Amino acid sequence: MPSQDPFYTPPSGYERRAPGDILRTRQVALGWRGTSVPVTATQLLYRTTDNFGGPSATVTTVLSPPGVGPGAPRRVVSYHSFYDALGAQCDPSYTLRGGNMTTEPIDLPSITALMTAGFTVSVPDYEGPGLRWTMARESAYTALDGVRATLRYLKAPRRTPIALFGYSGGSVPTGFGAELAPTYAPELNVIGAAAGGIPVNPAHNLG
Repeated sequence: MPSQDPFYTPPSGYERRAPGDILRTRQVALGWRGTSVPVTATQLLYRTTDNFGGPSATVTTVLSPPGVGPGAPRRVVSYHSFYDALGAQCDPSYTLRGGNMTTEPIDLPSITALMTAGFTVSVPDYEGPGLRWTMARESAYTALDGVRATLRYLKAPRRTPIALFGYSGGSVPTGFGAELAPTYAPELNVIGAAAGGIPVNPAHNLG
């Protein structure tokens, strides 16, 4: 469980780091119930911002398409899982590793399709450590900072094309990420966003 995994605990003084700074990395295997996925994945713990403007830290899982080596041109999709949950056992960084044995990581087919098309995929735990489901600003900040961390890890240029993608709960970081990117992360080259199953004005996602 993420709550029992020291990887998820940010180091002392992380609050002074810039949003998107990488705090910790690790290589992980993906799969479910003993079935592995032949993909190299890296998890990044990174500094981000919570819904109230304070420092926070969360994890994104970065998956590179086969045959794309260091320094190669990239097209990055920030994929926002529809995990719609209030328990850390549903965090994408945990389920993609097969950590939740009762729930199949249903995002894998979509992620695999994106990788097959040549995209590098970043899958953030966009609810943050507080599991603030549907909180608009925090979801957007964690998604955008996940992209920042991904680009820094890949040593990719700032003008790397970025797309945001999400359905249901994943539409929140997608839609609000696209809306807030020009002011929160203006250096990112966000060229498009695709959102489905959009929740309409639930108190405007609580500010």
